[in-house]
Amino acid sequence: MDLLCKHDPINICDEENTDEYEAEAKMIAEKLQNVKSENDVILIVLKVFQDMFDNNLAGEKERYKDIAKNIWDLMSK
Repeated sequence: MDLLCKHDPINICDEENTDEYEAEAKMIAEKLQNVKSENDVILIVLKVFQDMFDNNLAGEKERYKDIAKNIWDLMSK
């Protein structure tokens, strides 16, 4: 959740609303078991944001590149 708030891909997180991505973080975590690459992580994160919001608000895949890299790095340790 902190990672999503740090990157704040749809600009809804601030000092008072640090739990804004709690549901999305849980959904992403549940889907990470079988990922084989950073690109898999990007696709999961993008899909969760598209499902929770909409395609326009979620934006392009590129928006989630840094989030996916951070998640992948954590998973690879």
